[in-house]
Amino acid sequence: MVRYITPAEIAENIKNGNRFFWSPYGRPTNVISKVYNKRVNTYNASAFKQEDVLRQVDDFFFGILGEERKREKDITWLDIGCGPGDRTLEYLKRMKEMGYSVSQYACDISPLMAEKAREKGLRARQASMGSVPSAFGKRFDIVTALYGVPNHMPIELIPSAIRKVRKIIEKGGLFLTDVITETDYLRSLPGGDNPDNRYFIYALYPDSENPNPELAGCVYVFKPGEFDEIVKGAGFEIIKKAECRKEEDIALDAYALRVV
Repeated sequence: MVRYITPAEIAENIKNGNRFFWSPYGRPTNVISKVYNKRVNTYNASAFKQEDVLRQVDDFFFGILGEERKREKDITWLDIGCGPGDRTLEYLKRMKEMGYSVSQYACDISPLMAEKAREKGLRARQASMGSVPSAFGKRFDIVTALYGVPNHMPIELIPSAIRKVRKIIEKGGLFLTDVITETDYLRSLPGGDNPDNRYFIYALYPDSENPNPELAGCVYVFKPGEFDEIVKGAGFEIIKKAECRKEEDIALDAYALRVV
């Protein structure tokens, strides 16, 4: 029987030097895929509880697109972590209203999420951030991975995944993404105020005060400046960065990155 992993157990793992906590599902990619398979019909209602922060991310994204419109109007766009497709559809609509001619592609690590997106008319397939080169076999002018997509893997895998994303972006093209840098949940754990303790287990999008323990997943919360070094090492130039925050609840750093 699956049981909860308690904050005390997390603290003990941290003290013993364990940097990643296994969920009931096993390996990290399986964890996230299965978690989001289970959330396929309830994702929108739960994910957008942080709407104030996410709208800041949206404003950042479209501000960059407004600046880029002077450079390019016909674009190929890949949205990584598209979920059931609603955000992708909204972005596609707004991009067209801005005067872009868009060839749209999308993917999600959850096959059920990708299927939902296809049902809504999107060109979507199952793929993780790390598998996009083999999944698509083409290059894009703009790639997005929004609402904390890079956080949903162990830090040991993130630099490689970012390098793979760079391979599928045209020279001069853009990668628009954001990462979680702070959360009340992390601070609430024993030892959570220690900047070296950046992993935590939690129930993704809990439906109640007693969430289903089978929905446990992992998130890596980046240290200040850590993601900057990763993207620079992958060959990106940071052309703009903004902090998106909702009081003390959660903070995202939004990035506009260019392939150099």
